[in-house]
Amino acid sequence: MTVVTQESGHYLTINNTEQALKFLLREWPPGKSDRIHATAKKTLISTYHSQGSVDEARDAFLAAAVSAGIAIKD
Repeated sequence: MTVVTQESGHYLTINNTEQALKFLLREWPPGKSDRIHATAKKTLISTYHSQGSVDEARDAFLAAAVSAGIAIKD
């Protein structure tokens, strides 16, 4: 999936759980962390450690992005 970053007009392609987790931890928009974001972090960390499914991680990331108003190009 591709997300629109904080820098206007810039895109970032996320290809795996590690990249999605890095985006959640390092590039998430300030003031946009909520319960859905926290759940996504937990889900992605579990999946990164082979304790969750990739589909669940993807769904959690997408839900957090929608909640934060981050545009997604799938």
